[in-house]
Amino acid sequence: MDVLVDSLPDSATAGGIRPGIINELAAKMPAELVVQASGHNFASLSALWEYLNASLALCMSAAIVLGGWPALCWGLNGMGPVPATLVALEDNGVRPPDKDRLEDMIDTVFRIDSASPPA
Repeated sequence: MDVLVDSLPDSATAGGIRPGIINELAAKMPAELVVQASGHNFASLSALWEYLNASLALCMSAAIVLGGWPALCWGLNGMGPVPATLVALEDNGVRPPDKDRLEDMIDTVFRIDSASPPA
């Protein structure tokens, strides 16, 4: 958003940003993962690439890096970042956590007590 422009010339291409993105990704992951974001054709390398379709799992390694997050361990696919939830605090994995227990935990984690300023 810091470099947003109102318009681009009719002859504008992504040729300038594509090499930069590819070099950034190649520094952080193997070519087999970079190609998922770059769109290059690996069919001449192996018939495998003729059958492999882009998917969330294959694109995630590049998407994480391009989103500004640290790269996954070299050569690994993985899940992307997700918003925090309270699912881990559910009782027996099926019910929301008890409100009093949740408030006690929040008070402990954030060191909230009667001397804390009002919210």
